[in-house]
Amino acid sequence: MPNKLRELAQGEELYTSWIIAWADDVGGNVSKQYNAHKNFYVTHGNLPGHLLQKEFHVHFASTSPHASTAEQAKALREMVNQSHENPVRAYNAATGHTCRFHMVVPILPADNPQQSEESSHIGPNGNCKCRKCKCGGGAHFMESDEGFHFLHFPGEPRTTADTLKEIMNQIDLAAEGRADPVKKQQTGSGIKDKVTQGWIVKMLQKHKSIRIAEPELSSADIKVQVLEWLYSCTEEPWNPLLTFKGKSCFTMLINECLWLLIGLDPHCDTPVELLHTILLGIVKYVWHNVNQIWSDFDRANFVLRLQSADISGMNIPPIQASYMVQYRNSLIGKQFRVLMQLMLFNIHGLIDEPRYTLIKEVGRLGALLWFPEIYNLEEYLVCY
Repeated sequence: MPNKLRELAQGEELYTSWIIAWADDVGGNVSKQYNAHKNFYVTHGNLPGHLLQKEFHVHFASTSPHASTAEQAKALREMVNQSHENPVRAYNAATGHTCRFHMVVPILPADNPQQSEESSHIGPNGNCKCRKCKCGGGAHFMESDEGFHFLHFPGEPRTTADTLKEIMNQIDLAAEGRADPVKKQQTGSGIKDKVTQGWIVKMLQKHKSIRIAEPELSSADIKVQVLEWLYSCTEEPWNPLLTFKGKSCFTMLINECLWLLIGLDPHCDTPVELLHTILLGIVKYVWHNVNQIWSDFDRANFVLRLQSADISGMNIPPIQASYMVQYRNSLIGKQFRVLMQLMLFNIHGLIDEPRYTLIKEVGRLGALLWFPEIYNLEEYLVCY
């Protein structure tokens, strides 16, 4: 059977372009006054690592003080999906011939709050605090021994199909004018889509206005009117990143079909950011826990040890140990990274055994996470 991609390429070479999309809020003013703008950038994931972060390979895509990054992503989704139906034609300078390419979005790098938004996740305010799995529960359960134990095992993975069904349930409740059940559903499931939330507020207002204007209507009739109004305003009252596919999500959900996404699932394709999660998270609080118990003599001792540490092979500038201890409560990511790697070897005798064990585990975790380049790539490749 002929390959479908050959037909799409129309006899020309066909390439896959990996588009890494990144978004976050930034200050839009030249002055120091913060004026939040949502920016969207893309870079070409096919590039080698040493070129990937170069400024000339990071391309500005869009910005808005009003539209969320999920709303801006709708245009990106349309371009990606369209390239799988009609690959983009380009000139290949290496071969001297025209070629075609289609696009895939493999990951959505960002900080944790932004990735929660991209995954339609409620963030840290819900009972299920993880955007990747359904781990969690109510306060009473999580404070119990069973709940605490539950946190140390992988939860049931989230999927876009389940998320979309949950969003549809919330839309259904909003169409019935039930505000409190919507909030309970969002807190309990951990799913709170930013795009959907805007429509939920309007749906509740619409339900109230119809009930006042036409009191003779039944609850079912009002619900039908609210849903008709909603889908007359938009075909997609949810996060576009959940639907990287050309067909109507609403139709597929009615038919109870599973979603097939073109290379992207926001739940599993939002890699954990090391800066905020590890360095400004775990390492920061371990460092605070350690240095708060020290006397001035202990701090001076640690400065001498850290400044004398051999940094050969670490690819870092000279350590400013006295500065790091003097401003110990105002350190930034690169300084926490130095502490994560070297603190273990310069702290013996200055802390008790439980803290020393904790620092050993943090150092071991850092060694597992920081791999800027994979040297034994064949071991990481999946063979089909």
